[in-house]
Parts: sequence; C-alpha cells; structure tokens
Amino acid sequence: MDSIPGIANQMGDRLNDFTNVYDEVEIIKNLSFNEIIDAAKNFFENSQTTRNVII
Repeated sequence: MDSIPGIANQMGDRLNDFTNVYDEVEIIKNLSFNEIIDAAKNFFENSQTTRNVII
C-alpha cells in the first residue's frame, strides 16, 4: 500500500468478484484448514520449481 499502482492492483474488479485488500481478513478467517492444505497441494503440484544448492 505504498504506491498508487500497488493499491490499484489490490482493488477489486470483475475478475475476482470485486473483492479487495480489505476483504482479505474475512476471507482468511473463513478458510478451513483443509482448504488451506488443498490449495497448497494444488499450488505445488501445478507449479514448476527450481532448486538452488550453494556449496
């Protein structure tokens, strides 16, 4: 929330059903633990990751 473009990107629009940064607390409060686990599994299963090893 330190720049106008940052704020604009966090404000609601049609693509996210007009939710915005101020709705996030309520959305997070209403999540169940299983929903969080499912979202994490989906994120990691569908993402490509890179591992860096520094010796």
